[in-house]
Amino acid sequence: MFVSTTLEDNLTNKRDFFKSLFFYSFFYLVTTNALNLMKKMTCKQLGGACDHIFEANSFNEMVRLSKEHGSKMFQKGDQAHIKAMKEIEELMQSPEAMKEWIEEKRRLFDTLT
Repeated sequence: MFVSTTLEDNLTNKRDFFKSLFFYSFFYLVTTNALNLMKKMTCKQLGGACDHIFEANSFNEMVRLSKEHGSKMFQKGDQAHIKAMKEIEELMQSPEAMKEWIEEKRRLFDTLT
């Protein structure tokens, strides 16, 4: 049996196909976080002393931003940040404790959306 379709039917079918393809592709990107949306953490969440917000795509980038912020606060003589840095310095005396602390922060980062 021969089925004849018109050009208009073919275009409608193709249009519907591409609409569906776009929708499912977008849905996949959003649900898998493949869009690489920025994650946000505060200075306090990273062991600091304030509510300054950092935005980054990776944990390493988040750590870099936190270190830059800490350096600026140290240069300003911010006592709350200097106290937080001393606490982290003490933590560094135990490599195992420091490793666990970093992993805890990484887990927190990984749970963010």
